[in-house]
Amino acid sequence: MSRSTYRYAFWFLIIALVFRALPQITLVSGYLPVFFKLNMWGHLPTAIIVLIAINQPFTLWMLHSFFKNIPQDLDESAMVDGCNRFQAFRHVIIPVMWPGVITAGLFSFLLAYNDFAVTTMLLPKENQTMIPKIASFLGTT
Repeated sequence: MSRSTYRYAFWFLIIALVFRALPQITLVSGYLPVFFKLNMWGHLPTAIIVLIAINQPFTLWMLHSFFKNIPQDLDESAMVDGCNRFQAFRHVIIPVMWPGVITAGLFSFLLAYNDFAVTTMLLPKENQTMIPKIASFLGTT
């Protein structure tokens, strides 16, 4: 999307930014009927799906700005050397983009791990992460 010349890429990123600006509880409440109907409430995969959906816009924006900084000359020089578009991406762009992917993954993991409200709503007491566990411990003493 960072190299797309179409206007849909810009509007897709704007819509992602709007979803990131929404309170996370409003997004979780949209998932409630579906997860109750499928009897998936309180399971760890449900929490993983919701936390990925909540943090995806942040990751999109972070990776978009990182991919904008990768020069397009790398693609063109790989194609001049005989690579097709996929080979240029696999052999040239992927090694250059790994630091950005790792950084976005770490930030996304930290945002998801520190999310108090979503994990307390989605998971039962025995599966909650450390932040809700500490809060429930401090509330009992």
